[in-house]
Amino acid sequence: LEGDGFCFSCKEYFKDKDKELTDETINEVIENIEFEYYPHRRISKRTFEFYDIKTVMKDNLPYQTGFEYPGKGVKIRNQKFTKPRDKWFTKGDLKSPGLYGRDKFDPGSKEFIVICEGMYDAPSVYEMLRGKSVAPVSVTSSGMARRDCIQDWEYINSFKKIVLAFDNDDAGREATKAVAPLF
Repeated sequence: LEGDGFCFSCKEYFKDKDKELTDETINEVIENIEFEYYPHRRISKRTFEFYDIKTVMKDNLPYQTGFEYPGKGVKIRNQKFTKPRDKWFTKGDLKSPGLYGRDKFDPGSKEFIVICEGMYDAPSVYEMLRGKSVAPVSVTSSGMARRDCIQDWEYINSFKKIVLAFDNDDAGREATKAVAPLF
């Protein structure tokens, strides 16, 4: 149903606040939701499985993709959106989630850590380097990069090398300036 969604964290359906749905309708929708490790953006199904990135399918097309943080908060990307502000939304606690993907790599388990800016960037780096010698993680956003890195400072410092791979725009450059002095 347009405007409705599904919480990857608590596994609950939520509805558009302007719609009236019965419990029967909600249960019917939940039963028909298809989740997949849907390969897209030239990222393989194997990488989506590794990061546990699930996509809700609607009519055999990707509808929403969920990126779950270790604290169980989820950042969700609407695959079909009409307004830029509707592109991303969150479900659960993401007030101070730290680095996305840190639960996939033990501290110091790889030669270096790559800290990316976007949610798709960490799995893209993992895919590109085939998961060898690298622990790709991501900050919540460029504006929250310093906060996230301070929160996971010990984890980040457990790696021999630290690579900052933020976007080459004003926000990304500011995030680099804010994070680099921490290490």
